[in-house]
Amino acid sequence: MESVSEATMRFHWADYVVFSLTVAVSTAIGLYHGFTRRKNAGIDVYLMAGRRMPVLPVSLSHYVSWVSAISFLSDPVEVYYHGLIYWVIGVGYALAMPVTGAVFVPRYHRMKLTSIFKFLQDRFDKRLRPFASAAAGVSVVRRQTSLCGCSIYDNCEYF
Repeated sequence: MESVSEATMRFHWADYVVFSLTVAVSTAIGLYHGFTRRKNAGIDVYLMAGRRMPVLPVSLSHYVSWVSAISFLSDPVEVYYHGLIYWVIGVGYALAMPVTGAVFVPRYHRMKLTSIFKFLQDRFDKRLRPFASAAAGVSVVRRQTSLCGCSIYDNCEYF
């Protein structure tokens, strides 16, 4: 196995330029919108963009948050270990997403909800919300710790 040379382990001047420009542009966008839109915006404007976003950016945002680099690394492993039965998950997604988009999303939009936890609080009781949040938190921590090795590999595979 070849060892990685010292030159490939360091940034080239072009890498520094691209990295600096990326950080500078992201910072400039944040500062611009932070200072020009200083009106007293509520949670609806902050989280939901005033409910005026077009369908395409919202759909792409959901898709990108759903399909991550971890999926690209872990899905082939799942197929390798469990065989092509893994396609059933894709069929399930293909059947569930249109139903979710047609039935649940419009209902939640009409109810002006910002999270499922707000729905649980309104539907049942405000004492249920912390328990549901804790259960979701435990689930996320459990999933993230199981994917930790994969995500560490994903972040380091190019170095």
